[in-house]
Amino acid sequence: MGSMIRIGITMRVDVCLEGKERRDSIDQRLLRWVQSLGGLPFPTPNNIRSVCEAKEWLNGLSLDALILSGGNDLGDAPERDITELNLLEAARESKIPVLGICRGMQVMASFFGVGVKELSNHVGTRHNIYGDLQTEVNSFHRFSIEACPSGFSVLAADDVGAIEAIRHNTLPWEAWMWHPEREPVFRQLELDRFCSLISHSSHP
Repeated sequence: MGSMIRIGITMRVDVCLEGKERRDSIDQRLLRWVQSLGGLPFPTPNNIRSVCEAKEWLNGLSLDALILSGGNDLGDAPERDITELNLLEAARESKIPVLGICRGMQVMASFFGVGVKELSNHVGTRHNIYGDLQTEVNSFHRFSIEACPSGFSVLAADDVGAIEAIRHNTLPWEAWMWHPEREPVFRQLELDRFCSLISHSSHP
């Protein structure tokens, strides 16, 4: 992309030291993925307790977009669930672009009232997806979304119909169940789609 873009990235919660510490963490590969397209990553702490605080975070840092990263199942880290749902509400009001990765897609669906269902044989595998997006992807998730949320379109599904990618029909929001940062070499497909998401946004 042309000028440097400022990207907020949510973090997973890790329980360490026999439960004595709850730490926010992020895969360094995701930071490099953002930097590879000229982005400046801003890791987002899991302490955003209201939509007001989410707006302060997004606006105070002048963020151009938000990535909901992978890691943690829904419900495993309540502070993360609350933070990401508040960020989504703030992003919706400001029309800030959002990319959901794996868990991030599940959170996005949950924001619109859609739950998840358990899958088998999807952890540590690769498989093909079909639809508007047709390619081979990595897979590390045990759950998929139950249905396409209202206001979204399905971009891709796997060979048994599990939804693998969605895009909002009016908001600059898109989500994938695979991890672009875990590819041995970052793929232009995902980089181009994320850049397009930001460049077509009405957010100033």
